[in-house]
Amino acid sequence: MSENESSFFPRFNLENEAEVDAAFQLITERTDRRSLVGRLEDVLRQRGIVPGRSPVMACGTGGFAVVAMNALLLESLTSSRGVADYLPRIHRLAARLVEFYGFPPDWLPPRMLFREALALIVRRRQVIQQIERQSGAAPQLPGILDQAAAGLATVADAFLVPDAGIDELSRQSGQ
Repeated sequence: MSENESSFFPRFNLENEAEVDAAFQLITERTDRRSLVGRLEDVLRQRGIVPGRSPVMACGTGGFAVVAMNALLLESLTSSRGVADYLPRIHRLAARLVEFYGFPPDWLPPRMLFREALALIVRRRQVIQQIERQSGAAPQLPGILDQAAAGLATVADAFLVPDAGIDELSRQSGQ
């Protein structure tokens, strides 16, 4: 296995389980958690930025660290066959590395969480402005939404609120 400056991890191959173990050993010997966190953040930020959209990265569970780790591993994989042949071993290696470095399943870099919080605040402001453009000013709308959202456990729950509940929110806001 040789170093490649374009990839974060040293170059490796995963032809068999022994090479998975060797790659794990090489990566863990040469990669500290702090630099890994920064690189995982870069990967997640690159995948989350879509012009005109507001990604909600933290609403899911289980897998952001593994997804980012898979991307880093794919950059460093040297292979003679198609990547699909290596995916099961890449996923196993990614899971081992996530566990080794102590990332919880729903981990996101703290700066990504702050970026997401900022993005969601901006997006909320835009949605409220759009509601007001379409239905008229509603200065009490933010408070009404906060109260209604307090009872929701997940982002998906907001889309499961029955039409009657949404109509009631609209009436409360004077729409």
